[in-house]
This record gives sequence, C-alpha cells and structure tokens, in this order.
Amino acid sequence: MPAAPHFVLYNDKGTLSCEPWGQTRFWLVSGPTDQAEEWTLLDDTTRASIKASYENAGISLIVSAFGSTDVPTTDGYDPTILANSLADYVLEYDIDGVDVDYADIYAMDAENGSAEIWLTTFTIAFRARLPICNTVEWTRRQ
Repeated sequence: MPAAPHFVLYNDKGTLSCEPWGQTRFWLVSGPTDQAEEWTLLDDTTRASIKASYENAGISLIVSAFGSTDVPTTDGYDPTILANSLADYVLEYDIDGVDVDYADIYAMDAENGSAEIWLTTFTIAFRARLPICNTVEWTRRQ
C-alpha cells in the first residue's frame, strides 16, 4: 500500500463502471448490496481489468461492511459466521480490504459489553481468515 495519506472515495451513483472508486458499499448481514453486489455481477475478465486499472493507479479496492443499516449485535447475528462470510466475499472477489463500519448504536448504548464482545469475536475470526496484507479499517459511530 502506498505511504500515507490515504483517502476513501464514496460514490452514490449506484453503478460500478471503469471509474476509479476506492470503496464499494455495502456488504450487509444479508450479503453484498448496491455497488458491492454489482462487483459480483461483473464477469471475471471485466472485474480483473477494472481491478488492474485501480492497482496501476495505486488505488486499493475496499468494501464497507454494515453501516447504519445493520445492527448485528442487537439483531443477534453470530459474529464468527458473519466474519467468515465477509472474508469469503473479500477472497472470492479480490477485494483489497474492508472498512468495518460498525454502527450498532443500540448495543453500544447498552453499555453492557455486548458491542465490545461482538466486535472482538468478529475481529478474531475475520483476521484468522484474511492475509496480513488486507486493509481493515474500523469505524465506530458515536
């Protein structure tokens, strides 16, 4: 990965094309949606071509997981199962990294440790599946 600074480009156009997005959104508890799903619908050749153009420009392709739509702790999702499903997506579709946008406000506001326990379990399972070179960013909304 190039030296800092690092920037993430968000795009709400709703389609993936040859434009150099830095981030596809979103991978939810139900799986890839929006641009993250569109990435899966591209044929292997097109996806490889777009990915190569990103790499040639020094851009890492990452996917944002969860966001304000998902409350995985509150909804009782198993963090190990979700970590493995997200890792499967990253590995299958040649994603460089993940922005874990954990915004389960209900679990965080409960102040009973459930959010921290869930995130710790998720992180351990997720990192066990991904090579060290993958980027992982953790976003916590206040």
